[in-house]
Amino acid sequence: TQTVRVDGVVVDLQPTQFRLLATLVAHAGRALTVDELIESTLRGTHRDGSVNIRFQIHTLRRRLGDVGALIETLDHGYGIA
Repeated sequence: TQTVRVDGVVVDLQPTQFRLLATLVAHAGRALTVDELIESTLRGTHRDGSVNIRFQIHTLRRRLGDVGALIETLDHGYGIA
């Protein structure tokens, strides 16, 4: 199943947010550009993916609570250290 838990509590994520988190985790330690995140998460479904990715990152961080701080904004994109 596509379930995310933080401290044992299930976090409700939208499918796009789940794909975004899964992509970041799969590439931990590497910065992913906005274009790479658009390709892997939005799948061409949104016109202005760069704005949408930024919104999704913001929402994902908020939903993950303190753990969301692990998602870093980097010069060339986003990543998880």
